[in-house]
Amino acid sequence: MKKFHLKDFLWGVFIALFVVTPAIILSGALKPSPYSKVRVVEVTIEEQFVTLTANFVKNDACTFQTLAVFGETLGRWSPPLDWADAGTPAGDRLAGSQTLNILIGSLDTHYDKLEVRTRHLCGDAKIDRVFTTIKLK
Repeated sequence: MKKFHLKDFLWGVFIALFVVTPAIILSGALKPSPYSKVRVVEVTIEEQFVTLTANFVKNDACTFQTLAVFGETLGRWSPPLDWADAGTPAGDRLAGSQTLNILIGSLDTHYDKLEVRTRHLCGDAKIDRVFTTIKLK
């Protein structure tokens, strides 16, 4: 059996408190998560429109603020694109399993991909996240 060394133990505590813990906090791993388990169910691409249906789990810790869709072409992002709810309620939702069903258009540019981004208010913090990315090419 190895002998207990107080010096080694104290170094371990020091590293855990002053190196590992700040690294976890700065990485954002402890930020509240407004939603989880995003699964794209269907993407329908038409000439001027894209319909997105996705399931996700809304977590109770955050309140929905906004949703925006952006298009990317050759590394450049568009201003926010027009979108509309296609049969699902807009705004904040109850915690639990949910479905997002939106119609994105008018796509007058041929984008390489679309990105659906959300903003939630979690306590006093604004949390911006990419909900999903749709590759078009």
